[in-house]
Amino acid sequence: NADAPYDTLTLLNDGKVLLAGRGNFVAFGPNGRVRTTAELYDPSSASLTSTGPMLESVSSAAAVRLTDGRVLLAGGTISNQAAAPTATVEIYDPNTGTFTLTGSMATPRFNHTATLLQNGEVLVAGGISSSVTGTPLASAELFNPATSSFVSVGPMTTAHANHTATLLSD
Repeated sequence: NADAPYDTLTLLNDGKVLLAGRGNFVAFGPNGRVRTTAELYDPSSASLTSTGPMLESVSSAAAVRLTDGRVLLAGGTISNQAAAPTATVEIYDPNTGTFTLTGSMATPRFNHTATLLQNGEVLVAGGISSSVTGTPLASAELFNPATSSFVSVGPMTTAHANHTATLLSD
């Protein structure tokens, strides 16, 4: 969809793909517009259908599928607040097609990674916490889906932003 340049794509358990973050503009009040749209891509029919909407208008967030099939969408920049970084975290439930807020990260960040670990927790690492300075972060946090909470870990030896993260076998 040319009007919706989503910046996270997450494969769901049913083979569909959740497209979220940086979606279409939606009117919000008399003078504001925010992006809260999300869509599902079905490769079997090559079709897009609406889902959601997201609760906060973000771009440059990190998304990862949890072991139970839900999708964690963490951080990003808030479209209607001059691209301010956020610590907000939403979880998408493909069974209901809805987003809900969950525990917040300790550090607002965007252009970071979220990696599902073998124990079901999610490692959120690096990114940027200031739209003004653009300085990369060395901090990292673990999300526990059972408690919907984050705990700081790390820090990494080197600060990173706009990077990738790959789970190793050990």
